[in-house]
Amino acid sequence: RRVLFRSGDVVGILMPNRAEYLVATLGIIRAGAAVAPLNPRLTVPELAGVAADAGLAAAIVDESLPELAPAFAGRCPVVTCYSRAREPFGPQEPAGEGPVEPSLDDLALVCYTSGTDGLPKGVALTHSNVHIAAVQRLAIEGLSTGSRIFLPASLAYTGGLVVSFAELAAVSGERSEEHTSELQSHHD
Repeated sequence: RRVLFRSGDVVGILMPNRAEYLVATLGIIRAGAAVAPLNPRLTVPELAGVAADAGLAAAIVDESLPELAPAFAGRCPVVTCYSRAREPFGPQEPAGEGPVEPSLDDLALVCYTSGTDGLPKGVALTHSNVHIAAVQRLAIEGLSTGSRIFLPASLAYTGGLVVSFAELAAVSGERSEEHTSELQSHHD
């Protein structure tokens, strides 16, 4: 195995909404890198522009979108995400540095606008930005452990991805007063 990205890098995810999208997102963040959610409705030239602008270290592309993989040719390695494992595998040792505990000021997401008034523009979100948005969402929705969630929003959009973080935290019981206090003191 080889290391495709390191802590501090930006990794693109190009896939439709499915569980693997969130697994990839959480894995990338746990490795200390940031995620650039990529919209599968963009064209190859548009994706190539986003890949160049974001400085992607790697891209994870869903097996259902092979026609979009050329957007990353010559820019970064591409990993194909399959809906089923091609061969059985067991526990793996990390190929890189192992889990990283990001700080609130570390980059978490690089989200791109749709480009309706020109080229898509990148918006950098720190872990603090994402956490605050998730906590606000939890307060509005009143979600808790055992809640069932319907998420029709695309995970390629900031709203869909941030809402999914809030809902994952709620159903896993991670609605922590300690995290909220830490954020408040961080911003005071």
